[in-house]
Amino acid sequence: MAKPGLRFLSDEDVQAIHEAALLILRDTGVKAHHAEARRLLADAGATVDEHSRIARLPERLVMESIARTGKRYVLHGRDPHRTARFGYGDRVWMSSPGQYTWIDSHTGRRRGATVQDVRDAIRLGDALDHIHIVGAMGQPEEISEIGSDIFLMGELAKGTTKPTRCWVRNGRTAGAILEIYRAVAGGAQALQQRPMAEAFLEPISPLQLPEHGLDIVKAFAQAGQPVSIGPMAMTSATAPGT
Repeated sequence: MAKPGLRFLSDEDVQAIHEAALLILRDTGVKAHHAEARRLLADAGATVDEHSRIARLPERLVMESIARTGKRYVLHGRDPHRTARFGYGDRVWMSSPGQYTWIDSHTGRRRGATVQDVRDAIRLGDALDHIHIVGAMGQPEEISEIGSDIFLMGELAKGTTKPTRCWVRNGRTAGAILEIYRAVAGGAQALQQRPMAEAFLEPISPLQLPEHGLDIVKAFAQAGQPVSIGPMAMTSATAPGT
C-alpha cells in the first residue's frame, strides 16, 4: 500500500537546486579548517587554496563521491533486536542527545540539567516504544564540559539497550567514546559488523567545515561507523528564511 505524503518541490525544482549546489561547490567552494582533509580533497582532484583554506570541488568529484557513498545503514543497540534503520523508508525517532537547560515541570522555571535528569531521561527513552535512538536529553552542570560527552556515553551504555546518540566534543573524546562502543559490542571487529555509533558533522554555515568536527568524522569512519551531516543553518541569518 502506498504511503501518503506531501511533495513541495517538482522534479524541475530539485534539478535546479542540484545544479546550483554543484556551481557553489565548484566556484565558491568550502572552507575546511583541517589540514589533512584539505590534503585528501586535493589528492582527489579538488582545487585547494591553503592560504584561505578553501577547497573548490569539481562536478566529477562531487558526483563520484555521491555514487560511492552508502545509502542505507542500521544502528544496533546493546540488545541486538533493538535497531534503527536509515535508508529503508522507516521513520526513526530519537530523543535529544542533550540540552543545557530544562524547563522544570514542577516550577515552570528554566534551570540547568542534572545527572539525575539524564538518568531519568535515558530510562524514559528506553521504555518508550516510539523512540528508536536514545539520547541523554541533558548536559548536566555537575559534569565538566571537558569530558561530559564521555560521561554521558557511559550513562547511555548502562541505561538503555537501544541504539544511542550523544554529542561528541572533539577527536580525543571521540576515541574514548568509540572504546566504550567497542566494549559494548564485543570488540573492534564486532562494532564494524554491527555499527552502534554515528558521527554527526555540524558544518558552520555558510560553507565551512570545523576542525574538531572533521576529527570526529575521521575517528568514526576509521572505526567503520556511519556519518550523518546536518545543515546547521540559521533561518534568515546564515540561510534564507523561505
